[in-house]
Amino acid sequence: MNINLNPELENIIQSQLENHHFQNPEQVIEIALKLLIKTQAEQTKNNQKSSNPWDTLEALAGTVEAPADWSSEHNHYLYGTPIMQNSPESAEFE
Repeated sequence: MNINLNPELENIIQSQLENHHFQNPEQVIEIALKLLIKTQAEQTKNNQKSSNPWDTLEALAGTVEAPADWSSEHNHYLYGTPIMQNSPESAEFE
């Protein structure tokens, strides 16, 4: 099979060969195609996941480090009252 490449792609392949990443152009194209197939498979997998917002929230639950009680400084952030000094989270947000 013969393939015609535009100058930009030829330069990319030549650069990879000059930097000794690959021994021949076929290796460069082989790796590029394998990465394309892998990327497409991942995109297909991601697209097949449920689009239900509750499923998304459930999947993300527990993945963010946060204060044990998000409301501990509620009045400070909403109304500007002083931060409570006895709150364990107060040191994190000062």
